[in-house]
Amino acid sequence: QQSEGLLASFGLGKRSALSLEFRLFAQCLSTFLACQLATPEFLRLQPHARGHPRSSSSSSLQASQGSPLEVARRLLTSLESLHSNRAYASLSSVATEAARFIADPANCFQNSQQLISYLIKILFPNDRCLDILLLGTPNA
Repeated sequence: QQSEGLLASFGLGKRSALSLEFRLFAQCLSTFLACQLATPEFLRLQPHARGHPRSSSSSSLQASQGSPLEVARRLLTSLESLHSNRAYASLSSVATEAARFIADPANCFQNSQQLISYLIKILFPNDRCLDILLLGTPNA
């Protein structure tokens, strides 16, 4: 359930119209992209480039509240904690694997296709229309 507040604490909140798989896909993708933006002007295009929230080189970057680096750290921590969320229990292994991939400073923007392919194959195995995103061809 997506709602917050008193009603949500009793399980009376409004349910999301989006599937759990889609919400996990969106969270993984947004976390990955946030981890690739060290600053508003710098996109991590090379493995181990500065600015990854878990790399030692990111300590030299400003990580003030609301900065891209701080946002990426928060999103990554949130993704890593999904394994303990009851709603995502059936998808905990996917969330854990995606979080491991995203947390690795060796993965940069160039590796986005790997993450997208993994998530589509696992989360949407019967949605053939998404195959075009895997390798660019419908027969992937």
